[in-house]
Amino acid sequence: MSKDNIIESYVNPLAFIDADSRFHFGKDKPVLTAESVLRYLSSEKLMPTMDNIQKNYELIATNTTRLFIVPDEYRILWKIIFPLKNAIGSYIIGNALECIALCGTVSEMLSIFRFEIAQISIEGRKISDEKRQHDSLIKFEKLGQYNRVKKLLDLKLIDSSIKDNFDVVRCIRNDYLHNLSQSLENISPDAKKTFDATLDNVLKITGLTVDNGRAILNQEVLNYLERKNLLHKNTE
Repeated sequence: MSKDNIIESYVNPLAFIDADSRFHFGKDKPVLTAESVLRYLSSEKLMPTMDNIQKNYELIATNTTRLFIVPDEYRILWKIIFPLKNAIGSYIIGNALECIALCGTVSEMLSIFRFEIAQISIEGRKISDEKRQHDSLIKFEKLGQYNRVKKLLDLKLIDSSIKDNFDVVRCIRNDYLHNLSQSLENISPDAKKTFDATLDNVLKITGLTVDNGRAILNQEVLNYLERKNLLHKNTE
């Protein structure tokens, strides 16, 4: 005869109770608050205080002001910049694993972007035909991240410091996202490492610097923006 067991459990771990009318049994429509949204988005074991959020932000955002401006271009914003911002948001509410995952995604997009703006074939030949550029980009996208970075280095599109940053992100991401046995003991400092390496590569690949109050970008980025009709001559 089997015995009953007691197991500590989470009930409805995916449900947003405060927003889900099924849990209110015919009562008035639930009213959401900023606190209830924060509670749902945060780690179940850590409802962050404002002090914790402030401390976590100060930990991860030490270099964010280096990226003081970015071009208002759809793919740059939605594939690179906004996911990187969301990585910060995940970190500050205690979701370091999400921060690592997002930095991994941004790093992949960044490596592909670096290849795209070079306008070359996967063998390294310059291409001017738009269709051939697209076909070459698709071939590059189908490579794994390790091989993408190796190809960028072989083609001299990145230097060893950018490669090292890509490797840091890839290795940490793979440890946490591919290995169930990976300990979470150092996940917060590891998330910080992935974020810093990713941000550093954004700056190095875009070439963003300041000269006498003017924003300076990599010429290949400027050429990319010109192809998108987003580069306008200053007539003043």
